Amino acid sequence: MTELERAEQALAEAKTRANGLATMGSLELHAAVAGGPNHAHDLLNYHVRLRTANREMMAIYLHVRDLRAAQGLPPPALYHEIPPDFGPIPADNEAAWHRLFGFLNGSSVDRIARCLEELKGWTPPDVSRPIDHG
Repeated sequence: MTELERAEQALAEAKTRANGLATMGSLELHAAVAGGPNHAHDLLNYHVRLRTANREMMAIYLHVRDLRAAQGLPPPALYHEIPPDFGPIPADNEAAWHRLFGFLNGSSVDRIARCLEELKGWTPPDVSRPIDHG
């Protein structure tokens, strides 16, 4: 197996890991909302794991791109970050939903907890629905 083949295999595996974590998003959110503000840290930990998986996937993608370029091959398909699948936005509290995403990216446990309190009682529809991010 060549270095390029190993790198492409590693990229496929990294994408599978990130997709798996992204698919768990609605389950993680459902558990956090059901549990209330005390679960803010758990939701943040999930989000950090997904961000880390995306960073690892990007690093491998760049390595594959460089190996392909060195061999005169076209680059792999464009890289895209795999977002969490938190399901549809709650129609009655869209503002808290958007704040939650911002606070997850900013890693603010206190603010995440406040959003979870606002969303408490909201249940995402069909939390078991699988999703494929390409």
